[in-house]
Amino acid sequence: MVVILFRSRLTAEAGDDYHHMAAEMLETAREMPGFIEYKAFRADDGERISVIWWKDMETLAAWRNHPPSRGAKSRARPLVRKLQH
Repeated sequence: MVVILFRSRLTAEAGDDYHHMAAEMLETAREMPGFIEYKAFRADDGERISVIWWKDMETLAAWRNHPPSRGAKSRARPLVRKLQH
């Protein structure tokens, strides 16, 4: 099993379009072979963490290379600030 943790904060430009796109992306992921589970958490200060479980690296790679996933990620980049340590 592979677990992905994604820390982020939405920018001021993110709006309903972002939330709609994120919901579509999650629905597509749920239909992909190897998808196990998704959970998201939001802190009071706006920081978000998403936890995504995949069966293995191969199914995660299939998701990363899936055209709808790649297109949505490129549209989301200006709307989401990744947080790293």
